Amino acid sequence: MNVSIMENPTYSDSNPSPARWFAKRSVWIVVAAVVVVLAGAGVIYEFYQAHQSSKVKSALDAADAASAKGDYQAALNQLSGAVGQASNNGDKVKVYDSLAAAAASKGDVGNAIHYYELKHQLDPSTEKQDAQLLGDLYTRSGQNQQALAQYQIALDWLKTQSQTQQTKNKIQSLQVVIQSLGGQ
Repeated sequence: MNVSIMENPTYSDSNPSPARWFAKRSVWIVVAAVVVVLAGAGVIYEFYQAHQSSKVKSALDAADAASAKGDYQAALNQLSGAVGQASNNGDKVKVYDSLAAAAASKGDVGNAIHYYELKHQLDPSTEKQDAQLLGDLYTRSGQNQQALAQYQIALDWLKTQSQTQQTKNKIQSLQVVIQSLGGQ
């Protein structure tokens, strides 16, 4: 005889056996513990991210102050430590951008190009905006073919932007530079 739970008059879900009650309670305790641990880990992670971002912001601010005084080596020193402290790509992109600018201002063209390349690996969407800067750096280092390629990228990008008088002037200026390097 096969009796289902519904047909058994002695079974009541509202009054489970002690073993069943204990098993259900244990599952809920484990689930609650997992939720608490995960929530705690999330809070710790967010605190860590905020702390690291504030260190990076402090380094960027200190580097900006040093650059404003013309002390590009101090700016580079501040920023080189910030790369390791950056906990997300957005912060790393900002640090590499500042490193590139400080290195270029100091006259360290090779490192400036390197920092821009690292920035572009993390955020390829910045390549077109930085193309003219890279073109200038390549020109300063005597790498005219790379400069020409970067200037052409910059020109093509500028043509897609709103055509203010400033943009039109930049386009004309780039066209002159491109022609002087043997481009079209």
